[in-house]
Amino acid sequence: MPNSYGYRPHKSAHQALENVRENVRKYAWVIDMDIKSFFDEVDHELLMKAVDSHVDEKWVKMYIRRWLEVPVQTKEGLVKN
Repeated sequence: MPNSYGYRPHKSAHQALENVRENVRKYAWVIDMDIKSFFDEVDHELLMKAVDSHVDEKWVKMYIRRWLEVPVQTKEGLVKN
């Protein structure tokens, strides 16, 4: 998306702020999302169906599935699946 600035090459926080300034003049609403636990909560099978409709390469889909299923180790050393 042209309005997406997070971790995009050649896009800065200053550009993002300018885009926000332009948008608040045009629109009377804001969408704010907290994606902290998104991948813990999203239905992985439903997400993979969406990926399947946009990605043809089997190796890419394999890595996405692995990233979704990999256990996570917390700072305390606990492993969560």
